[in-house]
Amino acid sequence: MRTIKTRTAIKLLRLAMDRGLFPEAEIQVALAELQGLDAPGQLPPTKRGLEVLRGVHEHRRQAGLSPTMAELAAKLGVSRPTVHEHLRILVERGHLHRTGPNRSRNYLLTQRGLLALHSTKRTR
Repeated sequence: MRTIKTRTAIKLLRLAMDRGLFPEAEIQVALAELQGLDAPGQLPPTKRGLEVLRGVHEHRRQAGLSPTMAELAAKLGVSRPTVHEHLRILVERGHLHRTGPNRSRNYLLTQRGLLALHSTKRTR
């Protein structure tokens, strides 16, 4: 269980990253250390993260563009804020790339994201 100090430090680091106060790579490493994780870029997607990746990938293949938060939420049976959080984490971990900050359909799978999807298909 995280202490209040640790949670506060994580919030401050995320705020600093959002405002561009420090190099993003340094903040990612600091966040990972506070959260007791390996380097963020090395973390595999969670089970739900894989479902989100799969949803983005399939929608882009079928429609030619990324799904909206509402479309992904409906497909996965979760709320839009939950989808938003999973997308944020997948971007942090290098599985997705945002093409622009103010666009609703702006997520692309990175090579790392595609590898994560294909590696889970082979192990099933």
